Amino acid sequence: MLKRIMHLRILSLITVFLVLSTLLLFWVLRSTKQQTLKTAVSQLRSTLSYVDKSLNKWAEERKIFTRTLAESPQLLKWTKAQQSLQRNIQNLKTSPEQIQVRAFFKDKLKLQGDLGIFVICKNGQSLFSMRDQNIGTQNIISLTHPELFQAALEGKTVIVPPMISDVPVQEQTAYSTFTRWLTMFIVSPIRDTNDSVIAVFSLRLDPIRNFSYFAELGRSGETGETYLFDDKGLLLTESRFNHHLENAGLLQSGQRSMLSIYVKDPGYNLLTVNNFQSISQDSLPLTFAAQTATQKISGQRMKSFRDYRGVCVLGAWKWNSLLNVGITSEIDEDEVMSSYQVLQWTIILVFSGLVVLAIILAYMLISTELNLVKKLSVEKKKAEDANDLKDKFVSLVSHDLRSPLTSIGSYAELSQEPEITEEERHQYQKRIKLLTTNMADLIGNVLEATRMKSDKMVITKSRFRLDECIERILLECTVKIDMKKLEIKKVYPKEAELFADPTLLEEVIKNLITNSIKFSNEGGYISIDLAQSGNSTVITIKDNGIGIPENRQKKLFDYYEKTSTQGTAGELGTGMGLPLCKDIVTAHGGTITLDSVEKEGTTFLITLPGA
Repeated sequence: MLKRIMHLRILSLITVFLVLSTLLLFWVLRSTKQQTLKTAVSQLRSTLSYVDKSLNKWAEERKIFTRTLAESPQLLKWTKAQQSLQRNIQNLKTSPEQIQVRAFFKDKLKLQGDLGIFVICKNGQSLFSMRDQNIGTQNIISLTHPELFQAALEGKTVIVPPMISDVPVQEQTAYSTFTRWLTMFIVSPIRDTNDSVIAVFSLRLDPIRNFSYFAELGRSGETGETYLFDDKGLLLTESRFNHHLENAGLLQSGQRSMLSIYVKDPGYNLLTVNNFQSISQDSLPLTFAAQTATQKISGQRMKSFRDYRGVCVLGAWKWNSLLNVGITSEIDEDEVMSSYQVLQWTIILVFSGLVVLAIILAYMLISTELNLVKKLSVEKKKAEDANDLKDKFVSLVSHDLRSPLTSIGSYAELSQEPEITEEERHQYQKRIKLLTTNMADLIGNVLEATRMKSDKMVITKSRFRLDECIERILLECTVKIDMKKLEIKKVYPKEAELFADPTLLEEVIKNLITNSIKFSNEGGYISIDLAQSGNSTVITIKDNGIGIPENRQKKLFDYYEKTSTQGTAGELGTGMGLPLCKDIVTAHGGTITLDSVEKEGTTFLITLPGA
């Protein structure tokens, strides 16, 4: 009966879980959709702000540059001289000042890839130009933008937005053979010494390299686009979708979209219907973004609207009063929602997995309780073992540190006695250093052993040169080797490689080599052999030192046995190096063994998998 009640409770819990989870799923999906749209619009707003600030910075820098050129004393002098020839067009073209002006500006135009210059008298006639066909004619700026030309005569430096040029400008692009050419200007007054405006100077820019360049910075993803337009909705930058516009019949093949397309809503998706040619653009309304921006209102919209292709997009827009243009950043709704669709199915799959997991967990609840009790028992035993290990390490360290600390204190006091000789003082200091080094080794070995025993030692394998590792260790031990006049015999191939943890393996080899040095007599030898075959590496380190008594050999790899022995030159040990070596080799899936005969020497053999 009790079991049945428990099962009913579990089923009830599962039912409640499924209901709540389903409600949560719908809420998460709805919130995720809103957040996806919000994030997309936020990114568009950031892109819009970046392009807007970049354009403003560019505009201010170019206006300063143009104003500086207009204020040149030479230009004022040449303009005054040219104005005296104003009624004779041929003289204007051939005057010395015309030649000097062209030479003066030739290199300056190359600095930023500008196309040319004009100096225009107050009645709109071109006095100076880089082309003869413009000289003496009514300047295009005074004809197409009289209000901006008048602003320059009133002392302002203004930017004339892109327009159709009256003179062809050859371009090194696929559009160079087309019959329409684009241009734009920055206009600044030329002032006389009495600060009166006698003419205006205009710098002719390439709009493709200026406006369109900054708009292209605002492109993102597959469909993200930033573009500029004037107060009538005329596109002032190159569209990212020229191929779409050509397919819809709005552009001829190879024609630029700049100054050819109006940012108007066709009423349907031009990418799916190909009959837009029968509809006049004049009868169409501006897109939602363009209509709002031309009213000098900034904004953004998470609800989609149609762009000039009729594609549903999300967007952010504003009116740039400095340049007197609208800017909008848009991205296709389908692209934004495609990422949401992936996320939606991911959430559904995760939810389904959680439901299945909940059912499995409920079914296994009773058996899990039993396993938990068993696991707690194991963990308790493991904790007790860890405490036991800690206590033994503390006891070992306390015992092994007490004696050298006492000796260091004694040697320190003796070295301060005034009656001792310098040689004696040097010997005391040498012993203090030796004891200090031994204590540091002991503490380091205890820390390493503790990490190994507490499963905190991480094995990070990589391929490294084993022969270089051995040579590096021998180099570090050069002083100790020379002091005992030991002969080192090496038998291993060059460029021998091993796939293992280089830091830990170097610790093992270094420990064994220093042990061989420590227990070798003066004039002895140490041999290091390295053999690799198939997937096995064997390292042999042999010496002809004092050897190890047979009754101590089985205790050398045990942390809890006192095995430390002084070397042949009085070197001290910690007794923990070899147990640590065994743990490291075992962690690599290898083995370490020894063969020793007292007074004849010792051989250590390390076998590791992989080469």
